[in-house]
Amino acid sequence: MFWGDRDATVKFCETPYEHSYYVAEYYNTLSGFIYILVGYLYIKQYRELAISCISLGVGTILLHCTQKHYAQMIDELSMLVLVYLFLNLLNNAYRKIYVIFLVNLYLYFNKNFQVFLIMFTGLILLLINETKSLSIRKKKYINLFIVLIIVATICWILDQIYCNYFKEYYLHSIWHILTGLCIYIGFKILI
Repeated sequence: MFWGDRDATVKFCETPYEHSYYVAEYYNTLSGFIYILVGYLYIKQYRELAISCISLGVGTILLHCTQKHYAQMIDELSMLVLVYLFLNLLNNAYRKIYVIFLVNLYLYFNKNFQVFLIMFTGLILLLINETKSLSIRKKKYINLFIVLIIVATICWILDQIYCNYFKEYYLHSIWHILTGLCIYIGFKILI
């Protein structure tokens, strides 16, 4: 265990250090690069959002490479801020100043993964709700986003709850790829 004992409060199905002495979760780490790629593609059009997406990629890679709590915090904070920034661009009622409250709430409960999960799920549901008011022209992207986030969530749940049955499918890596595509579609919806 190159990085020492795991102290992250969430555990994934991939067997630690199975493929590399230096990388705890090899496939989960590699699949995190999709967030950096998507962020890079939109860095000129949506700088703040793209930087948040790149930050998510870095956090994801660090978390799955090290299984350390500090990396989990970077990953989870990036997820929350990224979704909130999307909300802000869809509806300016979600003022950027409120992200400070969101971050502080997360930091207060950062050792309790269930609190993060409730916060993230709530933001995703708000995001889906905000897309209802968008033009018909964007409905195909919105429908694709909803389908992908549902399939990604199913992969995440199966990885967490039924690991023994689905271990060889690396479902958390698929979660990364599908949510990376969701973020890409999110950028398309904004254009």
